[in-house]
Order: sequence, then structure tokens, then C-alpha cells
Amino acid sequence: MGKELTWAEIDLTAYAHNITELKRITGKGARLMAVVKANGYGHGAIEVAGEALKNGAEYLGVARINEAVQLRSAGLNAPILIFGYTPPDLADTLMRYDLTQTVCSFSTATVLSEYARRRGAKISVHIKADSGMGRLGLPLISGNSAGTEYPSLKNSVQEVEAISRLGGLTVEGIFTHFANADAADKHHAHTQFKRFSALLADLDGQGFQVPYRHAANSAATIEMPETHLDLVRP
Repeated sequence: MGKELTWAEIDLTAYAHNITELKRITGKGARLMAVVKANGYGHGAIEVAGEALKNGAEYLGVARINEAVQLRSAGLNAPILIFGYTPPDLADTLMRYDLTQTVCSFSTATVLSEYARRRGAKISVHIKADSGMGRLGLPLISGNSAGTEYPSLKNSVQEVEAISRLGGLTVEGIFTHFANADAADKHHAHTQFKRFSALLADLDGQGFQVPYRHAANSAATIEMPETHLDLVRP
């Protein structure tokens, strides 16, 4: 007997409808980023990205630089944010393809700044803050060995300000990511948003302004409209 073939059929009309509905519920003034990492979550990154842009999305998000280059090579010209780490020796690729890079520390931002300055160019970046996901980002909380939390907000404010002063970089956005916004109990997500909002308030007080402040993933886009800010990321 031959091997059984397993396949999936993607209905782009249904996908377009979903994007339209997400756009409809997105807060006034907030833009929609279609996150198409991991080959569009298995749906075909190029196909779904193009369909998303036709139906209200204005930004694309990917995990890795090779995913972004694939979209550019397919002729998609919308802004593309890379969420994951990009090695410094690929800074030229960021500039060549006009890609936006996430930075999670002053040291990483400094390396990209130096590359861009040597070439008389600019690299667009978004700064990520860790409000409680525990992955990457400027920490908004810290803990001791007993697990007691202490605020790290002041240090992160200073680091954001330092990054914003680096030459060769255009700081276009600042964001955080929810750990479990899809849970029925939204306590942790609300706590994360409170921490991120405190960071934004302190930065506003220092005159720091960027076009995109964002936090809402798929679940928060649907269930936490107060988190929509300037951009949502379903």
C-alpha cells in the first residue's frame, strides 16, 4: 500500500473575511498587523500576507529575517516587523530589504546603530518590553531568590531613552506581548497591560513619542479592546 497523503485546503475567501472582521473590531485609530510567521501558521505566508493587505492589514509581522526576505522577494512592500533576534552581520540585509527589527536591549541596539552609521543609513526598530511573558524584552519587573517582585520600570525607561538617542536608528515603535490573554481569567494579562501602560506614561512624561505602541495579540484584539493602542497583532 502507498503512503496516505495528508493535505489542507486554505480558503482565502474565508481568510479575507476573518481579516475584515478583525479590522472592523479594531479600535479607532489603531492599525492592523497580520502576523504571518511560520509560513503564515502553515497557511502559506505569501498568499495570506497578500490577502491580508488587500483586506485592511497595513503591517506584517514575522519571527525571523528569512521570512521577511521571502515576503519582500514576493513583491510585498508593506512594513514588516521581525520579532526575533537578527544577528548583527545581517544588518545589511535589514537595510537592503527595508525591514524593521525588534530590539530588546541597549547593547543589541548599539550594534545595529554602528552598522547603520557606517553606511550612512537608518534601521527602523521597535523596542520590546517584557511585562510578564518572561521571554525577551526590557524587564518591567524583577525578582529575588524568594520570588518577590520589585519594579524595574525606572531602569527600562532610561534604557528606552538611551536607545532612542542612538544614531543610525529610527525608533518606530514600542511593544509588549501577553502570556495568556486567551485564558478565561484575564488577571495576568491585565497586570501585564498595567505595567506596560506605566512604562508608556513615564516615557510620555519624558517626551518620548513613537508612531506605534502595541500589545494586543489575537485574543486581546478580540477580548481586550482597551489594549488596542496604535496597532493590533492578530
